[in-house]
Amino acid sequence: MKNFRNLWMCASIAIGVFLIISCEKTEVSTETLEIQKEEFMNTTEYSDQPLDIDEEEIQEPVLHMSFDSTMDEETKALEWEKAVQEYIRKNPISNKTSSSDFFYGVTTVTGTGTHDKTNGKVMVSIRYNTDTQFVTSSYVNLDIPNVNDRQYGSEDFYLIRGSIPGQLISYVELSSAKFALQGKDGWVPKQLTVSVYPSWQIDQLGRFIPSAGYSLISEAPNVQLDNQTSSGWAYHSTGNIGSGRLTFF
Repeated sequence: MKNFRNLWMCASIAIGVFLIISCEKTEVSTETLEIQKEEFMNTTEYSDQPLDIDEEEIQEPVLHMSFDSTMDEETKALEWEKAVQEYIRKNPISNKTSSSDFFYGVTTVTGTGTHDKTNGKVMVSIRYNTDTQFVTSSYVNLDIPNVNDRQYGSEDFYLIRGSIPGQLISYVELSSAKFALQGKDGWVPKQLTVSVYPSWQIDQLGRFIPSAGYSLISEAPNVQLDNQTSSGWAYHSTGNIGSGRLTFF
């Protein structure tokens, strides 16, 4: 009887080990398959490229908000505008009729497909025209620390302070934007928007800087940015689709 019990215990242990190993193999196989599916899905013209970035000149957004797809567009717009007004009244542009600084916004909408979201680093650089020169901005880092931005269906709003040091400008005309993603965690932006409005330009006395009109870049690219290396960059340019002009008086 004792031998029988020992034999039964050994058999039970062996069966348990077998089941654990089988489960682990199944999990590993599923994870491996998922990684293989995400391995490389780039649909832009450029991937695994170096990006000409001066680390010392990288800008950070001054304000960011992220909304999921369950919130209606009107509520998102109202909440964002409220946050922008609160920020710019505490951090105004200098008091002058022409300005070397101005606030502009970047908005991204991430797709809802299986591999559309990303935790990868995203940068943006914009090109715009003024009465003094054509400007390519330094890159702006849209990867906010400790924030889950660019998730499934999320709409991310960023406020950025543009500047042309030492020069006063009388108008801003947005021209194009270049969005770049680093690494192998791909991203599908469904909508990309860059905008500059009079209501975002406030002086040190809390008054609106006299200005009129607005300028806008808006595109629904529906492309996937992805790389085969962790250090490479995939990027998408909107092309020169900007319209309108924000004029300072």
